[in-house]
Amino acid sequence: MGDAANASRRRRLASILLSRKPRFTDSTNETTATVISRDGFTMKVSFWMADPPQLSIFSIHCCSPPHLQDRPYSEFSVSPRVVGVGAEGRFVLFRAVFNGHYASEYFLYKAGESPLLDRIPSPDEYCDDDRDDLRGVREFGILQLGSHYLVAALCLAPSSDDYHLWIYSSEKKSWITRTLPNPCPVVDRIIPDKVISLGEGLLGWVDLSHGLLMCDLGQDHVSFIPLPELLPGNRYKLKCPIPPTTAKRKIKLEDESFLWFRDLTCVDGVLKFIEMENLAPGIQSNKEGIVYDSDLIMSLERKEDWNSKQLSFGGAWRAVTWTRTFSSNCWRQTCAADVADILVDESLLPGLDMTLGNLYSAFPILSPDGDDILYIKSVLKPSIHDGWVAAVDLGNKAVKAIGKYYLPDDFYYELPMTLNILSLPVHYPAIWI
Repeated sequence: MGDAANASRRRRLASILLSRKPRFTDSTNETTATVISRDGFTMKVSFWMADPPQLSIFSIHCCSPPHLQDRPYSEFSVSPRVVGVGAEGRFVLFRAVFNGHYASEYFLYKAGESPLLDRIPSPDEYCDDDRDDLRGVREFGILQLGSHYLVAALCLAPSSDDYHLWIYSSEKKSWITRTLPNPCPVVDRIIPDKVISLGEGLLGWVDLSHGLLMCDLGQDHVSFIPLPELLPGNRYKLKCPIPPTTAKRKIKLEDESFLWFRDLTCVDGVLKFIEMENLAPGIQSNKEGIVYDSDLIMSLERKEDWNSKQLSFGGAWRAVTWTRTFSSNCWRQTCAADVADILVDESLLPGLDMTLGNLYSAFPILSPDGDDILYIKSVLKPSIHDGWVAAVDLGNKAVKAIGKYYLPDDFYYELPMTLNILSLPVHYPAIWI
């Protein structure tokens, strides 16, 4: 029995759901790596992993340098958080602000048999002032090039419709900036909700409100792929007039509203997109099986704006998926799963007589493993933060597994990221710190 348990703990997972926020503890394990900040703070990072839909976490233990250890405050003025993953989970990027400073510091965790934690100098270290040129970037892309890696950040050019691309090279240990022309000037520039890897040398900056910007970092080539229009049930709830001052600029608020009901991922060169939709009385569901880029771009040219309202889907709703390749000119609908048809085994929710339709659900996350699994957060009432994450098999319209959560700050307000962890050698049981 002991050998079987050890074998289970050491098996590899295909992917995990990783919290973006840390737990603070001095506990360590075989994934622990250590780094020293610019001003002498010693930081240790460890990962504590569990099978999805259980939430995996990372922990941090930080010590102040000797000349600051008598001060009675925390080592951080802004808590560390995950701001990027890459190379099939081999790299995880953290951002933190240490006490006494305003600029962010960046640290790249490199998984493996001997995990490492690199400090990445921020662009402000090359300037005389204390500004942080990346302070507005929420999501970074990471690419591995042989024994080296690139960290990329997409910023809006302030005086044009173009983009500025910041790239850090671990080989040169420095940042460079490039100007990328907007590949679709008739459409608003994207404001990334997430960054995904699209294959060798390719990164995709995803704006879930309207499109994907694909960039080949080696050739500075960029292209734009529009996302399907909002489904009727969401269009009805979210549409609002365009404020005169923002007619050419889409509103993006901090509540991450489109993450409440949309997600996009890439599996083996195929883009997979999902949207959850309310099925309100009198609203016709979208039956289109194919939507073409030309039609979607015409729709985006109309500059429609959407109210950034938080959504929870209770009662009647459905999840709709589309797929396409990069070179295609259209999206093809592949699945439409009505919540009423999704089966829940009673053993998954012991003592609770309910279906997904009795719960309030949001935050869809598509599995990157190519298995048509959708992860969604569900609660009894929108006002209750504790709840479950269900792994829904969309093809078979059945709940495969359910994870119980008591982590409102990590999941309800802060959407976790799906992380491929093929390069992390050990599976540790979940430890809730």
